Amino acid sequence: MEPDRERPGSLPQMQTGERPAGAGGASGSPGVDERTLYSTFLQGRNDPGVNEATLDKLMGERLGWSWAALLLGPAYFAYRKCYAGLAVVYAATAASFLIPIPNFIFWIGYGALFFPLYRLKARKAVAEAREEGATPESLARLSRKGGVNVILTVAMILAYATLLVAYLILGTMTRAQLRAIGLG
Repeated sequence: MEPDRERPGSLPQMQTGERPAGAGGASGSPGVDERTLYSTFLQGRNDPGVNEATLDKLMGERLGWSWAALLLGPAYFAYRKCYAGLAVVYAATAASFLIPIPNFIFWIGYGALFFPLYRLKARKAVAEAREEGATPESLARLSRKGGVNVILTVAMILAYATLLVAYLILGTMTRAQLRAIGLG
């Protein structure tokens, strides 16, 4: 690859304050193509490169399927900063205490619902960036809205692990042992 060429999915190199060619903000002529905007949203600030299959699902109209959401559940929603989806997941989980539903149905729902919910967030953020004229500032804001949240994900996984260990420890204790530590 030539050093002066940008790699696919990378942000266009512009100086601060410079507007891309054709960026008109409210005039409606976008300066950056859709794929670049969605790529900016998807990769966030870390710029690890974009998974093309994920980018295609994000830009597409089909439901899509997320194996990561199926396997990681709510932690993947937090990882991808899909907080509205995370709220839906927790609301459904809370409702499951009222209506007996097998747990595996929720996990299948996580895999099936991730892309539609994440796509709504991405489209809103991309539309805002396009409306602002795809300036470097709006692209940076788009990048911050997308990307990943590793800290919250690690915190959620540690909280789940702690609850699991507590459940396993308390579940193996006898009633007399629980009374001895003040829990029975």
